[in-house]
Amino acid sequence: GVRISGIDATVDYFALMDDTDAFRECTLLAEEVYDDGLYAGTLRRYESCGESGTSEAVIIGANDIDSEGTVLVEFQMVEFDQAVLDMITSSFVA
Repeated sequence: GVRISGIDATVDYFALMDDTDAFRECTLLAEEVYDDGLYAGTLRRYESCGESGTSEAVIIGANDIDSEGTVLVEFQMVEFDQAVLDMITSSFVA
């Protein structure tokens, strides 16, 4: 599933990222800078998610470049696929 939340820019997206199921239930695989030209922040990839421990999750926390808003993107997939990540991130970038 995918969840995209738009939030006021004064909200600390790191706190939001740390309050996700992926943060609590999965194993952090990688953390990297996220910048798509409109939003800049952090992307975290997780593994060993879900009841069976076989799915992966990606969490993105970022502020828009005008500092008018924050976005939190959460999604889980059976196996990481860059094309799926690109499709999801392009859905909220205008």
